[in-house]
Order: sequence, then structure tokens, then C-alpha cells
Amino acid sequence: MPCAGHAENEQYGANFNNADIRQFVEIVGQHLGKTILIDPSVQGTISVRSNDTFSQQEYYQFFLSILDLYGY
Repeated sequence: MPCAGHAENEQYGANFNNADIRQFVEIVGQHLGKTILIDPSVQGTISVRSNDTFSQQEYYQFFLSILDLYGY
């Protein structure tokens, strides 16, 4: 998870175990300072573990890849 603030040089981790997809999207949006709209039909859980840290842009791309992987 990121340090305080939303500076572009921050590093983000990604570790979610059996997390509700809606909660995952909300947390990522908060970390990145972005508003992300979630369709009411979106349901399910995800598990993601990464030992790497990501820049803000990399974290967002990682987030999009996870959504794609899970079919969202």
C-alpha cells in the first residue's frame, strides 16, 4: 500500500487476498486519487500478491490488468 499523499514518485504494493472486487476498486481509486465508477452488476472476489512495488502509473496499469484478468 502507498505512503501518505498522492505524489507521482510514490511506490505502491498490491496484496489482496480474497478481496471483494468492489472494495478492491474503491481502495485503488483512493490510493490513486481517482474516481472509478463501478457497475452495480460487478461482483466477486480477487486474490493478488506482488512482491514488487509500482509507480503510480504502473500501479494503475497493474490494476487494469487485474480487472482484465478477472473478466471485468
